[in-house]
Amino acid sequence: MQVHGRLIIDNVMIAYETLHTMKTRMKGKVGSMALKLNMSKTYDRIEWRFLEETMRKLGFGDRWIKLVIECVTSMTYSCLINGQPDETIKPTRDDRVIFGKATTNEWLKIHEILNKYERVSGQLLNKQKTTTFFCSNAAMNVRK
Repeated sequence: MQVHGRLIIDNVMIAYETLHTMKTRMKGKVGSMALKLNMSKTYDRIEWRFLEETMRKLGFGDRWIKLVIECVTSMTYSCLINGQPDETIKPTRDDRVIFGKATTNEWLKIHEILNKYERVSGQLLNKQKTTTFFCSNAAMNVRK
């Protein structure tokens, strides 16, 4: 999600600086971790231009093609916060980063939340493109 008044590159820079700090941090009893998530969504698996050209080659009319492309490119989500809809989120192909403590309990909770999200949304975590980063002082048993 983009913060109003900020550029998307600001989010990238903040994430980079946070990861750099995690990499060099040696103090504290509990380390931290970051998960770079890549969700495998249906509309990420197909290029919209390819879909448009395929429909055109199959003989679909311009008006129909425009309607289909509008449907797949204009999807939005809204999260319920305390039972009330929050702001609308327009999904993009950007990855997401989750930060947390590098503890077994935190790790299990994040996995539980991601599993629920997959079941409810129909989206899948692309495990080949998902990466976990650990702070230098994170316990080895958590890193496994």
